Amino acid sequence: LIMENENELQDDRKYYFLVRDNYVSVFNDYSGKIKIIPIDEGKYKRDPKHKIKTIQKIRSLNLEKCFNLTSARGVRNDEIALLTGASEVYCFSNSWKNLKKLYSSKMDSFYTKVLFHETDNEYERHLKLLNEHFNIDKTVLAVKNKNVFKTSQVNTDKFITIAPFSTEPSRCWSIENFYELCDRLTSRYKVIVLGSKEQFEICEDAFSGLENVSNLCGKNNIPEAATLISGAMMHIGNDSGLTHVALKMGTPTLGIVGGYYFGKFFPFEYDGLHGKYFYKKMDCFGCEWSCIHEEPYCFTDVTVDEVYSEVLSILNNREHQPK
Repeated sequence: LIMENENELQDDRKYYFLVRDNYVSVFNDYSGKIKIIPIDEGKYKRDPKHKIKTIQKIRSLNLEKCFNLTSARGVRNDEIALLTGASEVYCFSNSWKNLKKLYSSKMDSFYTKVLFHETDNEYERHLKLLNEHFNIDKTVLAVKNKNVFKTSQVNTDKFITIAPFSTEPSRCWSIENFYELCDRLTSRYKVIVLGSKEQFEICEDAFSGLENVSNLCGKNNIPEAATLISGAMMHIGNDSGLTHVALKMGTPTLGIVGGYYFGKFFPFEYDGLHGKYFYKKMDCFGCEWSCIHEEPYCFTDVTVDEVYSEVLSILNNREHQPK
C-alpha cells in the first residue's frame, strides 16, 4: 500500500524498505522511488559480524523515522528497528493472542509509539499509517495495484487461476475440493494452477486426468504470477499471498478463509476491489489456529457447490457486460 501511494509521499525525503532477501523477487517489477534493502535473516541470526555490518549499513542512512510494519513482531524485527538509529521509531501493536513474547511490554517501551491498538485488520492499519503519519488524504489513497507489478498480459484466452495452497497445508481447503471445482469448470474455461515448486508434484497427481488444467506451480515468480492473475477472469484461493495479489490486481477473487485470523487480513473490502469470501461463521472465530474441534469446520464445511455457484454467477455477469 505504501508503494502504491508513493506519488503522494513527500519528495524531499528518501524512503527505504528493509525486506527479507527471500522476498526481494516480489519487487522485480518495481522501479519507484523507494529503495529496497535486502536482509539475509539467516546470516544475520548466525553471524555476529554480519549482524554488526548490517546494522552499521542501516545506521549510515541517518534515518529520521523508522516504522516496524510486521504484523507479528518477532524479537529480531524489534531488534533491527530499534537499532536503526532513527530519531523516531514506531511499530504496530502486537494483537496476536497466541504469540506472547517475553518482556514484550519492556520492548514496546523502547518505541516512540506503538500504533493502532484498536485496529486489527492489516490493510486498515496501513491505510491509517498513510493518512496519519504520511499525511495522505483518505480520498486519494490507492489500494489496487499501481506501481508494484507490471502487467503486460496479451493472452486473450479465457482462463481462471487457482492457488490451492498456503504456507500451511492444514489451513487449506482440500485439494479434493479444488479438483472437483476444476472438473466442473474445465468444460467452459481453462484453469491455471499457481504455487511453489514444492507443490508441483502434488498438483500433477491431484489434477491428472483433467483437460484444460495447466500446472504452473514453481514455473513463475510472484510478479509473473501477478501478470497471469491480472489477465484471469477470476482467481480462487485460500487465505494466502496470491489471494492478496489477486485482490490488489482488481481481478474478481474468491477466497476460502476460515475463522482462524478472521478480520486480521481477510475479509477486506475497498472501492475497486472485487472479493468474495467463503467461511462458516462459528463462535470460536479468532482462534489463531488453536482449534477446539476435530477439524476446522469454519472452512472445511465450505462446499464445492456454493463456491461453484458463485463462480458461475460472477463469470456469467462478466461475459454479459458490454465490451
